[in-house]
Amino acid sequence: MKIKYINSKAELAENIQLYRKKLNLTQINIAKALKIDRSTYSCYESGKTSPSIFTLIKLSKIFNVNVTKLVSKKGK
Repeated sequence: MKIKYINSKAELAENIQLYRKKLNLTQINIAKALKIDRSTYSCYESGKTSPSIFTLIKLSKIFNVNVTKLVSKKGK
């Protein structure tokens, strides 16, 4: 099976938001778990900035998904 990876900040932002909402968590919940400001996390979800690889790993643990799911088209 060939994985289609995202090619924009907007697609990554969409995936991050999708997984957060699936768990019924707020941006504040995730920001606290990552030990960052909510405004920083909000920038990830809006596509203004992208999280570092280390933050992606932390997010994958919070969302209980492989990092590949976060960086794949539509979280597939």
